[in-house]
Amino acid sequence: MTKFKIIYILILFILLLLPGCAKENDYGNSDQITTSTMANYEGDSKMLNFNSPSKSSLTQKSQMNKTNTSDINTISNEQKDKNLYLVYNSYIKGSVKDIAGFQTSIYSIAEKNHGYISNIESMNKENSDDYDMQSIIITFRVPKDDFNVAMESLDSLFLSIDQKNVTVEDVTEQYVDLELRLKSKKESEKRFLAILASAKTVTEILEVEQALSNIREQIESIEGSLKYLQDRVSYSTITLEAYVKKAGISRPRFIIRLKDALSKGFDGLISILLFLITIWPLYIILIIVFIFIKFVFKKKKQNDK
Repeated sequence: MTKFKIIYILILFILLLLPGCAKENDYGNSDQITTSTMANYEGDSKMLNFNSPSKSSLTQKSQMNKTNTSDINTISNEQKDKNLYLVYNSYIKGSVKDIAGFQTSIYSIAEKNHGYISNIESMNKENSDDYDMQSIIITFRVPKDDFNVAMESLDSLFLSIDQKNVTVEDVTEQYVDLELRLKSKKESEKRFLAILASAKTVTEILEVEQALSNIREQIESIEGSLKYLQDRVSYSTITLEAYVKKAGISRPRFIIRLKDALSKGFDGLISILLFLITIWPLYIILIIVFIFIKFVFKKKKQNDK
């Protein structure tokens, strides 16, 4: 009995390590996932079934394995036939006539295309070259089906465009891999639930529940990654950087350089004063040394007389 418990604990420990090994092969192919699933299932059936199932039940479970393998391959083939999972991002930088008007127009475009504003950052840059500048960065997201329409509405908002980029990221392989991993983990969860139902002792129940907890944590992690990818695919991100050179604030370069020189000189003076204050212990040492030298010379002079 003791020997059986030791073997049982070792097998459970190996099963707990299997999910960790699967994490290291996050982007493996579907055949490897299928093989691993079949191996785990057979191992669970033979070694962890406390009711010692008959040969007929093992045969039925083997047939279930073949069905599951077929389902995984079917999903993979179906995904290949579907549209690719693509993430669209765009960045446009240019000058505009008015920041407030530009911002209002972006709100309107985002709303019209069923999108939303995700981030706004305003900046004022003084003394940039010969001008003061005001700029704003707006990031908004729209459904992928409205991306092209939204992009067509943006060019007319700029007086001139300095930079325009559109990037397309293909996440199909990553998405399909996550779906296959999720299916595999959920099948493992079902097997552990079946084992839990047949467990007889408290120790066995606790060990299987620990394994179930580990599997469920991995399922939640994969589901979170899938939701994140789905969000990126479903909604395209557009980032706009617009700036305005304020009219009538042009300054000669000499005045700008003079102002910078005075500012830097003042900062340097402050730094020197702070340094002199910082080394105050040195002043005490110098005073003590000076008094000591003066005392020695005075005493020597008295001795000479």
